[in-house]
Amino acid sequence: IELGKRHTVEADYEFITPLAFGENLNFVYRETFDGLSEDLEDIKIDSVELEMTTINEIPMEMSLSAEAVNTEGNLINNVSVSVKGKINAGKQGAPSNGILTVGIKSPSGEISNFDGINLVITGKCPQAVEGTPLNERQTLKLSNIKLRIINGVTMDLN
Repeated sequence: IELGKRHTVEADYEFITPLAFGENLNFVYRETFDGLSEDLEDIKIDSVELEMTTINEIPMEMSLSAEAVNTEGNLINNVSVSVKGKINAGKQGAPSNGILTVGIKSPSGEISNFDGINLVITGKCPQAVEGTPLNERQTLKLSNIKLRIINGVTMDLN
């Protein structure tokens, strides 16, 4: 190499690194179960319950929140919504299993214009798994999803 001369060096390299769980990782999953009004047409209900089984292979605990929505997709405010259960942290090949139950009840005796449920699952990375690589086999599966009408129905038979 001669000093004072301009030299061009071409470099061709590839850098591959896995993504990993870190302190700023926040997990958010949103799902809406809607279109129920088509099946519930001419039926009045005051309470429903959504139950699902969780199978979690992601190494973080997660929580569920829910909201009732009407046929326009807007929130129904005059109902109470409760969530029972949680999603425990799992491991790949050793998932945690659980049951989540969402209850929606109207204090007035009728859930007006009920069409569906918005679900939001959230999780924050625990310090214990920081640095653990993320991979495609770490999954959260919701299965065995059931919607029950509690306290019966009132039907318009006209």
